[in-house]
Amino acid sequence: MNALSIVNNVVSLVSYNMHKTRLNAVTACVKSLLNGSAATVTSIGRGINTKAFEKHRIKRADRLLSNPHLFSETPFIYASICQLFCGSTSRPVISIDWSDLDDHKAHFLLRAAISLKGACSGPF
Repeated sequence: MNALSIVNNVVSLVSYNMHKTRLNAVTACVKSLLNGSAATVTSIGRGINTKAFEKHRIKRADRLLSNPHLFSETPFIYASICQLFCGSTSRPVISIDWSDLDDHKAHFLLRAAISLKGACSGPF
């Protein structure tokens, strides 16, 4: 699954429970991050792909990230993501890999993957 299809699947799972404008703003901000924007409010706003002025795109990202309703809906969003990856598995097996990236042991890679029915569904 590529990242954009995962976003669209999660959006379809939470769309009946979330306000449509907030849902569109979440989708726009996630797509901005997927396109390489840094995880800052201004970078996310600048990366939103609309015809609006940059100032208004940044304001859109800022209003979304400071929205108290979004924070109250995050457990439902996370549950939808888990449902998408784990399905009906009540206790998924998560494999964690911690590897050295250099000989000096200064940089490391931490990777997690869900194992389903003997197969790995892929890294998070």
